[in-house]
Amino acid sequence: MPEGGLPSVFRERVTFPGEGRLRGLESERSAAPVDPVTGLPSRAVLADALSEATLRSSTVGRRSALVILAVLNLREISEVFGFAVGDQVLAALAVRLKAGLRGDVKLLRHGGAEFALVVAGLSGRDEAESIAASLLRLAREPLEIGRWSIHLSVCAAVTLSSRRYGDHEQFAKAAASALTRARELGHGSLVLEDADRRGDDLPQVDEHMVRVAVDEQQFTLAYQPVVDPASGEVRGAEALLRWRLDDGREVPTSVFLPILEKSGMIIDLTAWQLMQVAGAAAEIRRSHPQVDCPVIFVNVGPQQLTHARLPEVVEAACVEHSPPPRSVCLDITERALRLRPRSMWDTFRRVRDLGVSLALDDFGVGTSSFEFLRDQDVDYVQISRFFARGLGDGGMDDVVVRHLVEAALEIGLVPVVEGVERESQARWLAEIGCPLAQGYLWGEAMSLEELRRKIDPAWTPPEDGFAHPADLA
Repeated sequence: MPEGGLPSVFRERVTFPGEGRLRGLESERSAAPVDPVTGLPSRAVLADALSEATLRSSTVGRRSALVILAVLNLREISEVFGFAVGDQVLAALAVRLKAGLRGDVKLLRHGGAEFALVVAGLSGRDEAESIAASLLRLAREPLEIGRWSIHLSVCAAVTLSSRRYGDHEQFAKAAASALTRARELGHGSLVLEDADRRGDDLPQVDEHMVRVAVDEQQFTLAYQPVVDPASGEVRGAEALLRWRLDDGREVPTSVFLPILEKSGMIIDLTAWQLMQVAGAAAEIRRSHPQVDCPVIFVNVGPQQLTHARLPEVVEAACVEHSPPPRSVCLDITERALRLRPRSMWDTFRRVRDLGVSLALDDFGVGTSSFEFLRDQDVDYVQISRFFARGLGDGGMDDVVVRHLVEAALEIGLVPVVEGVERESQARWLAEIGCPLAQGYLWGEAMSLEELRRKIDPAWTPPEDGFAHPADLA
């Protein structure tokens, strides 16, 4: 890939057979609607652009693609800096993206905080994925808007043309579905949808397979360390769900979680997950009494928080394993709070009475966060990874994170900054007195055995093998 732009396939104009058939369409589009904010063609031309790109590509045995880039934090930017700045961000990003494009491509405003790129003449999946990755790279560079250096949180989805799509509407619908998965995965994610090779890419699972996986405990947990940024010592971990099929392919959470929630099985998996985490916390305390008691965070969504059985399954895990007080922490997302937050308050109080901690995830980017902190007895606030990218650079991220950390500490909460990837970020956090941080700097999600080695490097597993928390009494 060349420096500073998209792949070389876009550096030259490609001539396609049959262009005469398309001149009428191009003439009609010369007066196409223009988005007033970005100056780009609006979504009204998407159908024609897809039809044209697919025709151009099919005449030479190639494929077209629809790439959609989404700005995930535009609402927060507009709320903090004003909606005029939000529009300036979109306009500046449009200029940057358009400047990087060459060749047979069409950039347009897809609506809201989304841009669409229609590409013709692709050789295949690798080239399409390379284009989308380039768009992400361009969008992730800070935008200078007035006196602010603004970092964007972005994701992208690329969908390749296929004979399985009967028309451009099915093509666009597949692209929208792929973008939904990318949004669920969050900042920096890239989802590739290729209907011609769907079976080779994303595992196809149904409710029966998920039910069997729950019943047979096919799910596992991986633990990403939470550390003291000053010393690098492990102070806890986030327990992340994993599901690997017999053929070795891992099923993304964006695939199996919606099935679990829709079917009602999510509370059964939550019960299993809490049992594992409580057992792990108890065993770490028994085996490593010399280290500070770590806290293990467990993500819970709207379905779990509104389920009548949640206090019951929390109590069962605590009674079974007797973990140290506050060593198990329910990680509450902003999405969960937007769904009838007041109806959840009794549940929050009940689980806290059982000795479980509460954490608010993605703190600083939502609209309900401060109300929740005011009304609830929360222990941790996890500051969104969105603010981590520019830490230590002297920009707006430094100002925001410093104030959030200081505010949390002042009211007696423990802040955890997520998304730390560089030593310079860790040093800056240590300098401002932030007690906890999490990110790839200290490792990806790992097995419980690996986590215990990080907590206590002198620890070795038992000679007869590592004891699984579910087998501990």
